[in-house]
Amino acid sequence: MPEIQSLSGRIQELDRAVNFWNTAMIWSLVFTALAAIAVVVTTRIGLQRAKQLADVQAELTRAKESQLALDLKDKDIKIAGAEERAAEANRKAEEERLRRVELQRSVLHRMIPQIGVGDKMNYDSLKPFKGVNVILRYAPEREPGMFSGNLAAIVQNAGWNFLGQQPAKKNEIVEGVTVEGDSDFSMKAAKSLVEFLKISGIDGARLTAAKPGSASKDTVEILIGPMPDPFK
Repeated sequence: MPEIQSLSGRIQELDRAVNFWNTAMIWSLVFTALAAIAVVVTTRIGLQRAKQLADVQAELTRAKESQLALDLKDKDIKIAGAEERAAEANRKAEEERLRRVELQRSVLHRMIPQIGVGDKMNYDSLKPFKGVNVILRYAPEREPGMFSGNLAAIVQNAGWNFLGQQPAKKNEIVEGVTVEGDSDFSMKAAKSLVEFLKISGIDGARLTAAKPGSASKDTVEILIGPMPDPFK
Protein backbone atom coordinates (compact mmCIF):
# COMPACT_ATOMS: atom_id res chain seq x y z
CA MET A 1 0.00 0.00 0.00
CA PRO A 2 1.33 3.40 -0.86
CA GLU A 3 0.58 4.80 2.59
CA ILE A 4 2.57 2.01 4.30
CA GLN A 5 5.50 2.56 2.00
CA SER A 6 5.37 6.26 2.69
CA LEU A 7 5.38 5.73 6.46
CA SER A 8 8.18 3.20 6.24
CA GLY A 9 10.28 5.66 4.30
CA ARG A 10 9.50 8.38 6.83
CA ILE A 11 10.54 6.08 9.70
CA GLN A 12 13.84 5.30 8.03
CA GLU A 13 14.50 8.97 7.44
CA LEU A 14 13.76 9.86 11.09
CA ASP A 15 15.87 6.92 12.29
CA ARG A 16 18.83 8.22 10.36
CA ALA A 17 18.27 11.71 11.80
CA VAL A 18 18.07 10.35 15.36
CA ASN A 19 21.25 8.34 14.87
CA PHE A 20 23.01 11.44 13.51
CA TRP A 21 22.05 13.65 16.41
CA ASN A 22 22.77 10.92 18.94
CA THR A 23 26.20 10.61 17.43
CA ALA A 24 26.60 14.40 17.48
CA MET A 25 25.49 14.52 21.12
CA ILE A 26 28.01 11.81 22.05
CA TRP A 27 30.80 13.70 20.35
CA SER A 28 29.67 16.89 22.05
CA LEU A 29 29.84 15.14 25.40
CA VAL A 30 33.31 13.82 24.47
CA PHE A 31 34.46 17.32 23.52
CA THR A 32 32.91 18.74 26.69
CA ALA A 33 34.67 16.10 28.80
CA LEU A 34 37.95 16.84 27.01
CA ALA A 35 37.42 20.55 27.55
CA ALA A 36 36.71 19.97 31.25
CA ILE A 37 39.84 17.83 31.53
CA ALA A 38 41.79 20.55 29.71
CA VAL A 39 40.48 23.17 32.14
CA VAL A 40 41.46 21.01 35.12
CA VAL A 41 44.91 20.28 33.67
CA THR A 42 45.63 23.86 32.63
CA THR A 43 44.35 25.19 35.97
CA ARG A 44 46.57 22.77 37.88
CA ILE A 45 49.58 23.61 35.71
CA GLY A 46 48.84 27.32 36.10
CA LEU A 47 48.64 27.00 39.87
CA GLN A 48 51.89 25.00 39.95
CA ARG A 49 53.65 27.63 37.83
CA ALA A 50 52.25 30.41 40.01
CA LYS A 51 53.61 28.65 43.11
CA GLN A 52 56.96 28.12 41.42
CA LEU A 53 57.03 31.81 40.46
CA ALA A 54 56.21 32.84 44.02
CA ASP A 55 58.93 30.53 45.37
CA VAL A 56 61.52 31.91 42.94
CA GLN A 57 60.49 35.49 43.72
CA ALA A 58 60.77 34.76 47.46
CA GLU A 59 64.19 33.22 46.92
CA LEU A 60 65.26 36.27 44.91
CA THR A 61 64.01 38.54 47.70
CA ARG A 62 65.95 36.52 50.29
CA ALA A 63 69.05 36.67 48.10
CA LYS A 64 68.73 40.46 47.74
CA GLU A 65 68.17 40.87 51.48
CA SER A 66 71.17 38.66 52.21
CA GLN A 67 73.33 40.67 49.81
CA LEU A 68 72.05 43.92 51.29
CA ALA A 69 72.89 42.67 54.78
CA LEU A 70 76.40 41.76 53.61
CA ASP A 71 76.82 45.16 51.96
CA LEU A 72 75.59 46.98 55.07
CA LYS A 73 77.85 44.88 57.28
CA ASP A 74 80.80 45.67 55.03
CA LYS A 75 79.93 49.36 55.15
CA ASP A 76 79.53 49.20 58.94
CA ILE A 77 82.95 47.59 59.20
CA LYS A 78 84.46 50.27 56.98
CA ILE A 79 82.70 53.05 58.91
CA ALA A 80 83.78 51.54 62.23
CA GLY A 81 87.34 51.32 60.94
CA ALA A 82 87.24 54.94 59.78
CA GLU A 83 85.79 56.07 63.11
CA GLU A 84 88.44 54.12 64.99
CA ARG A 85 91.21 55.68 62.89
CA ALA A 86 89.70 59.14 63.40
CA ALA A 87 89.46 58.54 67.16
CA GLU A 88 93.09 57.40 67.23
CA ALA A 89 94.16 60.47 65.25
CA ASN A 90 92.20 62.72 67.64
CA ARG A 91 93.75 60.98 70.63
CA LYS A 92 97.25 61.48 69.26
CA ALA A 93 96.50 65.10 68.40
CA GLU A 94 95.22 65.71 71.95
CA GLU A 95 98.30 64.04 73.43
CA GLU A 96 100.50 66.24 71.26
CA ARG A 97 98.55 69.34 72.30
CA LEU A 98 98.92 68.43 75.98
CA ARG A 99 102.66 67.86 75.51
CA ARG A 100 102.99 71.30 73.91
CA VAL A 101 100.95 72.87 76.71
CA GLU A 102 103.09 71.20 79.37
CA LEU A 103 106.23 72.37 77.58
CA GLN A 104 104.88 75.91 77.39
CA ARG A 105 103.90 75.77 81.06
CA SER A 106 107.40 74.66 82.00
CA VAL A 107 109.02 77.71 80.38
CA LEU A 108 106.42 80.37 81.18
CA HIS A 109 107.16 82.67 84.08
CA ARG A 110 106.04 86.03 85.42
CA MET A 111 108.43 88.92 85.08
CA ILE A 112 107.96 92.68 85.02
CA PRO A 113 110.74 94.58 83.28
CA GLN A 114 111.90 97.92 84.69
CA ILE A 115 111.35 100.35 81.83
CA GLY A 116 112.52 103.92 81.81
CA VAL A 117 111.86 106.77 79.38
CA GLY A 118 113.96 109.79 80.25
CA ASP A 119 113.60 110.28 83.99
CA LYS A 120 110.29 108.37 84.10
CA MET A 121 110.04 104.72 85.17
CA ASN A 122 107.14 102.32 84.73
CA TYR A 123 106.95 101.84 88.53
CA ASP A 124 106.71 105.57 89.35
CA SER A 125 103.16 104.99 90.70
CA LEU A 126 104.79 103.20 93.67
CA LYS A 127 107.17 106.04 94.61
CA PRO A 128 104.60 108.14 96.56
CA PHE A 129 104.69 105.37 99.18
CA LYS A 130 108.44 105.59 99.71
CA GLY A 131 109.46 104.21 103.12
CA VAL A 132 106.53 101.80 103.52
CA ASN A 133 107.64 98.44 104.86
CA VAL A 134 107.29 95.47 102.50
CA ILE A 135 107.70 91.72 103.04
CA LEU A 136 107.49 89.07 100.34
CA ARG A 137 106.48 85.45 100.82
CA TYR A 138 106.23 82.99 97.97
CA ALA A 139 105.10 79.43 97.25
CA PRO A 140 108.04 76.99 97.54
CA GLU A 141 108.40 76.52 93.80
CA ARG A 142 110.88 77.78 91.23
CA GLU A 143 108.66 80.22 89.32
CA PRO A 144 107.10 82.00 92.38
CA GLY A 145 110.60 82.37 93.85
CA MET A 146 111.92 83.97 90.66
CA PHE A 147 108.96 86.37 90.50
CA SER A 148 109.46 87.27 94.16
CA GLY A 149 113.02 88.37 93.35
CA ASN A 150 111.72 90.42 90.40
CA LEU A 151 109.15 92.24 92.58
CA ALA A 152 111.66 92.75 95.40
CA ALA A 153 113.95 94.66 93.04
CA ILE A 154 111.07 96.85 91.77
CA VAL A 155 109.71 97.86 95.20
CA GLN A 156 113.23 98.61 96.47
CA ASN A 157 113.93 100.82 93.46
CA ALA A 158 110.61 102.58 94.19
CA GLY A 159 111.95 103.43 97.68
CA TRP A 160 109.98 100.93 99.73
CA ASN A 161 111.63 99.57 102.87
CA PHE A 162 112.41 95.96 101.98
CA LEU A 163 112.20 93.67 105.04
CA GLY A 164 113.07 90.45 103.20
CA GLN A 165 111.49 87.50 101.40
CA GLN A 166 110.99 83.90 102.38
CA PRO A 167 109.25 80.77 101.09
CA ALA A 168 105.89 79.73 102.52
CA LYS A 169 104.68 76.22 103.21
CA LYS A 170 103.41 74.12 100.32
CA ASN A 171 99.83 75.02 99.33
CA GLU A 172 99.77 77.81 101.91
CA ILE A 173 99.42 80.57 99.30
CA VAL A 174 96.73 80.51 96.62
CA GLU A 175 97.67 81.08 92.98
CA GLY A 176 98.18 84.62 91.78
CA VAL A 177 99.46 87.51 93.87
CA THR A 178 97.75 88.65 97.07
CA VAL A 179 98.79 92.05 98.45
CA GLU A 180 97.89 92.91 102.06
CA GLY A 181 98.04 96.14 104.07
CA ASP A 182 97.60 96.67 107.80
CA SER A 183 96.96 100.44 107.94
CA ASP A 184 95.54 103.22 105.80
CA PHE A 185 98.97 104.11 104.42
CA SER A 186 100.02 100.52 103.76
CA MET A 187 96.59 99.72 102.22
CA LYS A 188 97.00 102.64 99.77
CA ALA A 189 100.48 101.38 98.94
CA ALA A 190 99.13 97.84 98.50
CA LYS A 191 96.36 99.11 96.22
CA SER A 192 98.87 100.97 94.05
CA LEU A 193 100.96 97.81 93.79
CA VAL A 194 97.93 95.72 92.74
CA GLU A 195 97.07 98.26 90.05
CA PHE A 196 100.72 98.25 88.89
CA LEU A 197 100.66 94.44 88.69
CA LYS A 198 97.45 94.41 86.64
CA ILE A 199 98.72 97.09 84.26
CA SER A 200 101.87 95.00 83.84
CA GLY A 201 99.81 91.97 82.76
CA ILE A 202 100.05 89.90 85.95
CA ASP A 203 96.95 87.72 86.32
CA GLY A 204 95.34 87.00 89.67
CA ALA A 205 96.53 90.14 91.50
CA ARG A 206 94.22 90.98 94.41
CA LEU A 207 94.06 93.33 97.41
CA THR A 208 93.13 92.22 100.94
CA ALA A 209 93.44 93.57 104.44
CA ALA A 210 96.10 91.95 106.58
CA LYS A 211 95.13 89.83 109.54
CA PRO A 212 95.85 91.47 112.91
CA GLY A 213 99.42 90.77 114.03
CA SER A 214 100.44 89.27 110.65
CA ALA A 215 103.10 91.90 109.93
CA SER A 216 104.89 94.96 111.33
CA LYS A 217 103.15 98.33 111.54
CA ASP A 218 102.58 100.06 108.17
CA THR A 219 103.71 96.98 106.28
CA VAL A 220 102.69 95.68 102.88
CA GLU A 221 102.87 91.89 102.63
CA ILE A 222 103.10 90.39 99.14
CA LEU A 223 102.03 86.74 98.91
CA ILE A 224 103.14 85.18 95.63
CA GLY A 225 101.35 81.93 94.81
CA PRO A 226 101.70 79.64 91.80
CA MET A 227 101.24 81.24 88.39
CA PRO A 228 97.61 81.02 87.17
CA ASP A 229 97.35 78.56 84.29
CA PRO A 230 97.04 80.64 81.08
CA PHE A 231 95.69 77.61 79.19
CA LYS A 232 92.56 77.18 81.27
